[in-house]
This record gives sequence, structure tokens and C-alpha cells, in this order.
Amino acid sequence: LVLFAVFALIPAYALRRFHREYFPLGQATRLYNIIGVWKLVVGGTLLFLMIRGSVGVATLNVGSVFHSPKQLHNQAAVNPCFSFLYACMRSEEKLSDYQFMPTEECHAAFERLHRYGSSDGSGMQEAASDSTEMVLTTDRPNIILILMESFSANAVGCLGGTTGHSPCIDTLAQGGILFSNTYASSFRTDRGTVATLSGYPSQPHSSIIKYPDKVRGLPGLAASLRAAGYSTHHLYGGDADFTNVRSYLYATGYDEITDVSNFPIKTRLSKWGTPDHISFPRVLDDCRRLEKQGKPYFYSYLTLSSHEPFDVLSRHDNDPYLNSVFYTDSCLGDFVHAMEQSPEWKNTLIIAISDHGYPYPADKALPDHPDRYKILMLWTGGAIRRPMVFDKVVSQSDLPATLLAQLGLPHGEMKFSKNIFRKGSPHFAYFSFPSLAGLATPLGTTIYNFDSKTIVYDDDPAHAEQRAGDARVMLQSVMEDMLSR
Repeated sequence: LVLFAVFALIPAYALRRFHREYFPLGQATRLYNIIGVWKLVVGGTLLFLMIRGSVGVATLNVGSVFHSPKQLHNQAAVNPCFSFLYACMRSEEKLSDYQFMPTEECHAAFERLHRYGSSDGSGMQEAASDSTEMVLTTDRPNIILILMESFSANAVGCLGGTTGHSPCIDTLAQGGILFSNTYASSFRTDRGTVATLSGYPSQPHSSIIKYPDKVRGLPGLAASLRAAGYSTHHLYGGDADFTNVRSYLYATGYDEITDVSNFPIKTRLSKWGTPDHISFPRVLDDCRRLEKQGKPYFYSYLTLSSHEPFDVLSRHDNDPYLNSVFYTDSCLGDFVHAMEQSPEWKNTLIIAISDHGYPYPADKALPDHPDRYKILMLWTGGAIRRPMVFDKVVSQSDLPATLLAQLGLPHGEMKFSKNIFRKGSPHFAYFSFPSLAGLATPLGTTIYNFDSKTIVYDDDPAHAEQRAGDARVMLQSVMEDMLSR
């Protein structure tokens, strides 16, 4: 502040001292004053736009200049002055706010939780073995992972939700693997993306993806697959710079990133960018191109049309959200049907998973109710060994470890992600919301408010305190790991 004041006063003094001597003021006219005001308005507007970085939904951030899979190139492109001010303005959380028990005790409880499904070691089930049920016909399938924006289980018929709005998903579920009890890690796309692609649970009040210096050390599904010979690609019809997503994707192993800037301007028909009925065919074209390269590929795609304000072309239902669900569901159905015509179909795995849930119905799916976090996860494609319904509790963050285990690839660095097909693996799902931490288990679900230190939801009082304790263990473990990076 002192330096700012000094450098502001120097030109102010110089102008006051010398300006009138060498540039005497003439008689100002009314017209001149009006023009002067417009100069300020136009100049101020242009200055604001340059500071913000764009007129779109994404503001300027450190990740905006990330452009290469090589992190050295990205770091060289960062403006040091901007980075310094950006870091000064972001107040990092304190571990003391989440310190529910001594660190060593928390570490031991976390290990027991991931071994037995209970942090006190009581063992809801037997300890996991090395035996994994194989559900794929090949260990090197082409993988297409589709993050379905805001797809709540409450809006999907085959998951027990409102019927009639997801006919394509309901049909695909009959020939694939439907995970009927899946929980999102949190409530926003930035958190859900990291949970899905890195197996990293969400933080209640912050998001690790907004800290480029922290995401550089995160494990990534793309990085693990790239090390196994896969090419890695991501497509989003919106702005990939939103919430530092681009920097996260490059840092965790992606070779190629496609976003709204790669689509013609005439296709940007919604607030967020290019709608799903245009971007899904782009995914199809890219997959056909990649099939010809003779190596396996991993392609992730984030839909956007089922995000508010739900501006879609279909007119299926009066409820805007359900209308958008039906629209994206039909786009997904058309995409899968087209992929079935590919000669590589038998070697293709398509994973459809929600990035997070949505408060539907409004009177039921509130932040302190588990229905707010129930989401879709469906595996389909020619690489599926046999159709099945997996009804055990699954977390969104379990996807990376589970998928890598099916391919025979290591996943030990993803310490928060579990291989759910491993014999005896504990089945629980941790999720968070500002001030809330929840844990779902086969016996029930508990949601704990760590600000008021009270249980705000529980459907199994006999084990409520144990689940609340396990939720605190997970929350402290995640925050300790996040803040230490």
C-alpha cells in the first residue's frame, strides 16, 4: 500500500506542478465536456474487459495461458505479476478449521476406514483381497468418458427417479453396468471433474482446481492411461478456462483439449457455449479419427445443455430442468447408436457419469438430504462382459481406481479412490457441501454439520455417531492433503 501511494503521488505531483505551466487550459465548451465523459465511459469499459479477460462466463485466471501438455511451457507463459496478485487475493483455508482429532489418530482411522469400512476397525465387511471381478472383455479398450452435467438420479427412470425423461439411458442400462447407488463428491462441476478424473474428493468451501500450483501434483486418470500407451483427449462445448479447468487437464495428463474456441461462432447458441446436439457429433468424428491411428484412446467429454438456464431445443416437459435432461439423454442415445456402427465397437467402453446432482425435486433434494448427491453412473459399450446392476454404495471418486484395476494398471497414488470390484472392498461414499460432510454406507447415511457440530440428517440412528466420526476422518484427511500440496 505504501509503494502504491508513492507511485500514485509522483505523477499526481508532476501533473499539478507542470501541466498548467506548459499546457494552459482553454475555454471548455459544453460539447467538449460531453465528449470527455464518453471517453471515460468507453475507456473504462475497455479497461474492465481487458482486466476481466473476456465477455464470457469465464474470467481471466492463471490457467488461461496454459496451452501445452508440457508443464514447463505453461509455467513460462504465466505472467509473474498477475500470479503474485492472484495469490495475494486468494486466502487459503487453515487446517485448524478441520482438525477434529490428532493427526496420527486421523491417519490410523483413515487406513482402517479404507480397509474395513469403519474408522474404529469394527469391520462392516472382510478386508479386501487382491481378487478383482473383471467386467470387461479386454484390458485395452478405447474409453469414452462422458460427464453428464447436473444429471441427478432423481431425474433418471432406471435409478428410481421420475420416469419418462431418460428413455435412452434406461435402454442402455439394460445392456450395460448400471451403478444404482452412486454418490457425487460435491455439488459443482469443478469439484466433480477432479473427483471423477483424479479420484480426489471435494472440499466443502474451496476447490483445489482453482489452485494451479496444487493441481500439478494431483494424480490423473489421463496420465495413468497415457503412460500405458493411450492418447488422451478432452472436449467441452464451453470455455475450458472456466475455474482453471484447462490448467488442471494439462497438468493431469491430457494431450489435446477442445473447447468452444474450436467451434464456429454460429454454433454458440447457449449461454455456456455450443449445445450438446452439436458437440456430441464432434466427439463422434474425433473418435472415428482416433480409431484409425492404431492405438487406444481415452476421450472425456463434458456436456453443458443440462446446466442452468437450460436453454435447449426440445420441448418435452414444462419443467426446464427435466426438459434439458430429456434433450441431453436423446443426444447421448444418438451418439451411442452411431458408435455401435463402428468396427471398433467391441473394443469400446463408454462411461456416462454425472458431474454432480441437482436440487430436483426442490422440496426433497436439499443440501442436508442424501438425494441431493445421488447421481448416474453407467458403463456401456461392446467391451462390457455382461449386463448387471451394481447396487452397492459407490462414490464418484471411486471411478479412476476401479477403471485402472480393470485394465491391470496401478492406482496406488489415488489414495482416496477405491476399486469397488475388488473382493471385500469397503463400500462407502463421502461427500461435502459448505459446512456439511456426509457419509453413505450400506447401513445408512449421515450428514454432519461441522460448524455447528451437529448431525443434520440420519436414517440409521444406531450407527449415526460412527458415520459422523468417519465423515470427520475423511474431511480432515482430504483437507490435510489439499493444504499440504
